[in-house]
Amino acid sequence: MRRAMYRYSTINVNMLRENLGDDAVADRAVELFVDSFVRSMPTGKITTFANRTLPDVVLVQVRDDQPINMSGAFEEPVVAAQHGFAEPAIKRFVEFESRLRELTGLEAVESLVSWTTPRGESLSVLGDKVRLIDLGSATASAVRGMQ
Repeated sequence: MRRAMYRYSTINVNMLRENLGDDAVADRAVELFVDSFVRSMPTGKITTFANRTLPDVVLVQVRDDQPINMSGAFEEPVVAAQHGFAEPAIKRFVEFESRLRELTGLEAVESLVSWTTPRGESLSVLGDKVRLIDLGSATASAVRGMQ
């Protein structure tokens, strides 16, 4: 049985640069963190669930205002459509993020999106498409552009 899961993380890049004392090292840390975060999987119940699945979709937002957790998109449970949970969950997430942006006026400096199956293609309206394998380096590049 496959379960939908939402994960969220924030990197304070200015503090990371200050703590590491080297912009190139901080950029590499961002790259490695994004790659690891996106491709790591929880290990609980490793033998009873579909372990080692890649995320259907990933959104990375580089911001200069404040981090925004979009878990509110899933305040109510996603009901499986004929073909599962992923497609309606992605649709709800896209609608939530778009509406949040419209209502708050808070815009990301850059948004990067990645998907691993055709059902994630609707995420394309939220940012620039990047292959999952390149997401860490693309994020580091976007962050570097904010210096």
